[in-house]
Amino acid sequence: MLSKGKKLQYIIIFLALISITFYLLLKDYSPGQLYGLISKLNYSYLILGSILAFIYIICESMAFKIIFKRLGQKTKFLQLIKYSFIGFYFSAITPSSSGGQPMQMYFMKKDKIEISKSSLSIVLCLMGYQIALIILTTISSILNYNLLLEQTAKVKFLFILALISNLILLGFILGAVFSKRFFPKIIDFIFKKIINKIKFVKKKKEKRAKVDEVIEDYHRCSNLFKNSPKLLTIIIGIYILQLTIRFSITYIVSLAMNLNSASIIKFITIQALILFCVSSLPIPGGVGISEFLYITFFSILVSKELINNAALVNQIVVYYLPVLLGACIVIYAQWKIGKNKR
Repeated sequence: MLSKGKKLQYIIIFLALISITFYLLLKDYSPGQLYGLISKLNYSYLILGSILAFIYIICESMAFKIIFKRLGQKTKFLQLIKYSFIGFYFSAITPSSSGGQPMQMYFMKKDKIEISKSSLSIVLCLMGYQIALIILTTISSILNYNLLLEQTAKVKFLFILALISNLILLGFILGAVFSKRFFPKIIDFIFKKIINKIKFVKKKKEKRAKVDEVIEDYHRCSNLFKNSPKLLTIIIGIYILQLTIRFSITYIVSLAMNLNSASIIKFITIQALILFCVSSLPIPGGVGISEFLYITFFSILVSKELINNAALVNQIVVYYLPVLLGACIVIYAQWKIGKNKR
């Protein structure tokens, strides 16, 4: 579990990034212009977008429900929704989204779910998400091939970096799941020949032990797939649905701002490219970079006068509102744990 000091540090960094982003996007607007923007918004579409953002989060709860049912673990759906929002919140405030899954396991443990089952469920969800993201990004790249070629060197670098890091992560996942002999030998070689010789890498033995634990979790996934061969396909399908819902919110926000200058497919596929580019960066929630990429990619669809506003409103609905709700759920969950101790 993250210490209170680490939590506070990440929250301060996260809030600072949000503040800087808001300032950069709004610095050229007067209060009157901002009021004009707010008054022209179609709030019916914003409410619809907010509902979709909620559904996007609870899609993971559906995945948890299916996995826990296969593992013989009884859970309530509201309990699983709590885990999903906790994961989203801590992924948002920690670098590289590293805090989400450990905190989910922590709260699952507090709810008397065995670590062996919680770790397996999270590993399966991570695998499903990663494969779904790569599938949707591949489709989006094909449909927006010319748009990618027209981007600046910085954007192309972010895309290539994301491609390399996501393929490495997917390769690690698939290797750990389906190769019980060859893959551990590769890990052993990497540690002996590379990592152990790097002086600035500290606690090498502890890091190796953690990697071995992760590999063991993935091996257990392989056994689960043998008993439930359709399970991975179902989980991938849920995450494809989840990501499609998230990407479609951008289109709904464009309707709220009367910016519907392209099809929903165009909005979904461009938003997929944006999330993919941000996915490899060690920045909490990709704050700032997400808005920059929105402005860069959607400049072909949104006028220069409105692009900053659109980027900000989109992030508020897609990201900041769910983070705020997640924070409230974390506070309630922590309070309940403290109450039970007393």
